[in-house]
Amino acid sequence: MPAEQQQVEEFLKLFEGNAEAAILAIKQRQASLANARSANQRQFANKEVIISAHDVVKVHRRGKQQVEALRGVSLEVHKGEFLALTGASGSGKSTLLQLLGGLDKPTSGSIVAYGADINGLKDAQLAEFRNRTVGFVFQFFYLQPFLQLQQNLEVPGMFAHTERDGRAAAAKELIARVGLDAEHDRLPKELSGGQIQRAAIARALLNGPKILLADEPTGNLDSVNSKGIIDLFQQVRTELGMTVVIVTHNPEIAAVADREITLADGRVRS
Repeated sequence: MPAEQQQVEEFLKLFEGNAEAAILAIKQRQASLANARSANQRQFANKEVIISAHDVVKVHRRGKQQVEALRGVSLEVHKGEFLALTGASGSGKSTLLQLLGGLDKPTSGSIVAYGADINGLKDAQLAEFRNRTVGFVFQFFYLQPFLQLQQNLEVPGMFAHTERDGRAAAAKELIARVGLDAEHDRLPKELSGGQIQRAAIARALLNGPKILLADEPTGNLDSVNSKGIIDLFQQVRTELGMTVVIVTHNPEIAAVADREITLADGRVRS
């Protein structure tokens, strides 16, 4: 069910079928969110720019074909903001997110993250950047099926060569933060979809990243779990002072973000 239709039905239930009251409540809520976003945009416009992309082009080569995923994208990400990247499938959102996080390099143009040009980093430097500076959350959770939750969360710390006791303590604290204390010794198959996504977010936070990048984090979840994940991202931003960038089709996420950038055909839509 489309999110807009679901929202209307939820408001109709709340107002016992009174369509006029439900529509008025939706409009008031949208106006409130728009006012909050405007205030947040003014607040973060003066904050430090931590990642800037300038005239970024990304071409994927598939055999003899060339597919231009990004066609001259420029944007800035400010410290502490909650940024939503939206657009139709194939618009370049996920490609852009991967470039911002150093999972790939642009074909041309530049991405400067915390003062370093991604294109100029060697493989070892890129790996260090991804391990220490960026946390990734994907639509598909990629938890190891044979590891308990606590052990799954410790995996990023192993790659970052964190001392064993330190990473275990950090994992335990994060499990509590995302409300999964009782599930610490369970395997992924014993968890619900919402619990697994909470675990994936906690795992992304293990190495204390400065920025959290998420690709369709609610894409496989129902409305109740989706709201829980949205609330968790806001909690992470507020309590940890973290920058959050999310690729999403979910209008509820876009609505609560401080800023929304929409892509169309590999370009930022004006």
